[in-house]
Amino acid sequence: MKKHATYWLELAYCYTKLGKYQDAIEAYIQAIHLAPREAAGYLACSDCYILMEDFEQAEKTCDVGLALAHKHKNEPWAKKLQKALDKGKKEIEEHFSKSKYGTFTS
Repeated sequence: MKKHATYWLELAYCYTKLGKYQDAIEAYIQAIHLAPREAAGYLACSDCYILMEDFEQAEKTCDVGLALAHKHKNEPWAKKLQKALDKGKKEIEEHFSKSKYGTFTS
């Protein structure tokens, strides 16, 4: 299943490079469904939302992965996922604070 997630991630990356962010988001969501324990889909999907200046949805995307990590907090993969997504949320906050929208509140 992880192999198929990689295909979706690569397709989404191509869409992102073409500026087709909504198509990229849909492909990233497919990757997340196939490999929910992997941070790459959540983070890249959040990046697309940031590029669209939808900071709230970027944060929500990370929160989905964090909820999964919290549910399985004793598993090694969950700790890795949480660490990556915590870093991702911090980056979202930094992007938001530099945007025209002002202060980020989570």
